[in-house]
Amino acid sequence: MGMLIAYWLFGKLSPFHTNSEGTYYTSNKCREWTQYGYTYPELQRWKFVVDGKVDEEAYKDDIRTRLNELYRPGYINRYRLGELDDYVVNVKYERFALKGEAFTVQIYIDQNEVGQVYNFSSPLRAIGGPVPCENCQEQQNNHAVATGEVPITAALLHIHKNPGQYSSGNLASLRTQDVKPYLRKSLNWKVIKVCVKYS
Repeated sequence: MGMLIAYWLFGKLSPFHTNSEGTYYTSNKCREWTQYGYTYPELQRWKFVVDGKVDEEAYKDDIRTRLNELYRPGYINRYRLGELDDYVVNVKYERFALKGEAFTVQIYIDQNEVGQVYNFSSPLRAIGGPVPCENCQEQQNNHAVATGEVPITAALLHIHKNPGQYSSGNLASLRTQDVKPYLRKSLNWKVIKVCVKYS
């Protein structure tokens, strides 16, 4: 357990560097995020300084109020644990559909992008050498298929909590009988080719 905690605190947060020499950030170095000039809208401790000291109770009350405004207390309580489904879009695609060119499959609900799956590939000749990657060539010839997932539960929850804001209508609940027909009319996707230069 001690080694696991040490890894969490001091493990490298690749690819993020603290300097030009290549020193990596660690979780421990990022613990106080305000040192980077950043905070969350719900964590404005400086607003509760009285006579040079933070009023911790007022600060905590403000956080509770803001979280309740964001996440509507009692929403999850309307459902018993285990009754809520987790919704995921499963994306199945041919890896070399664009002859190895990289592409993304973007998933939309209504007009809003809710996630994407990136196809990590490159043209066979870009891999190097006079002969392209034989394994890649075989995968292309066999129409190799890859899969990815895009979780959409959070997006559906946002749609449900904000009636009247989406052209595809309101989502009555997160129950399957409401979500299925909603997704049938509002779920769509696009394939976007990624332009990459190879040297």
